[in-house]
Amino acid sequence: MPDPFTMLIAGYIASNAPHWREVILLLLGKLGRKPVTLRLKQILNGTIKSRRSRYTEIVQQDLFFVSDCLIEEITVESDLVEHVISLLSDVVLNSPFLSQSQDAARRLGQLMQTKQCAIVAEKEMKRLITSHEIATPSLKITIAETFYEISPAGSQENLLAAQSLSALAQPEFSIDQHLQALQALSQINFNKLREMQLVSQTLWDLIQSEQYIRNQLLCIVTIPIGWQLAPYVDKMQAILLVQDMHLSNDIEEHLMTHWKDIILYGEQIPDIPSIISLSLCKLLSPEIRASMYSLLRQYVSQFDQIPSVKVLD
Repeated sequence: MPDPFTMLIAGYIASNAPHWREVILLLLGKLGRKPVTLRLKQILNGTIKSRRSRYTEIVQQDLFFVSDCLIEEITVESDLVEHVISLLSDVVLNSPFLSQSQDAARRLGQLMQTKQCAIVAEKEMKRLITSHEIATPSLKITIAETFYEISPAGSQENLLAAQSLSALAQPEFSIDQHLQALQALSQINFNKLREMQLVSQTLWDLIQSEQYIRNQLLCIVTIPIGWQLAPYVDKMQAILLVQDMHLSNDIEEHLMTHWKDIILYGEQIPDIPSIISLSLCKLLSPEIRASMYSLLRQYVSQFDQIPSVKVLD
């Protein structure tokens, strides 16, 4: 007959009730390393289960519960750490469900933040981010985003993630995949100039390829418009492109909705010629133009260095 604690765990799995989660995690944390390892292994191999554990080979609810225990820093034997990470990686690579693969990848990222799992999880994430076994761009994007967010700021892992996303904007991928990768890149808070330049170059390479259809162009130009790290020259070029294409009558409202001023760090001096041109652009709302004017007022001392400026009508 199962002991009371095992029955309690089985009851939690059966109910899947959120209020039981903290209770079970607290009790598991009170056990020693070996007893808790044993019980979590029993969950994985089906010794501890309930009717809610049915179809766990498809839904993976038991694996996700055990991985959540490790994310909560419940101390276990190293062989269980390696086994759970291996199982999560297998789900990433082989699940028939994209969202399940993405959930597993995010859990691997969370395990990178734990003391006992960090080394093994990071090694596996590096393998996945460079793996040729993953054919789904959306999944590659999830892995790269997760890896970037978890990795230390300014590290080689940051650049590796950016390069992985940038690779999805190459000719062999569809225009929709290009956009998805670029939109993901634009959400990353880059710490290095070379990484920001990578996004900018990839964006304009895509535009110059002229592979897009008309309704996709607005999605493309929205990326630099709404990206707080996009240089003002990229925002200006995006608006020039909109003007040349005569995209729609409601473009002014679209620009107003998505516009974000760039974030300046330290003593960084903005691109004054581009700001001047944007401040005079009639496509932009009075609010955006006023913001450009306020920024110009801060850099009056730089005006003697301004070259000739192309004014946007």
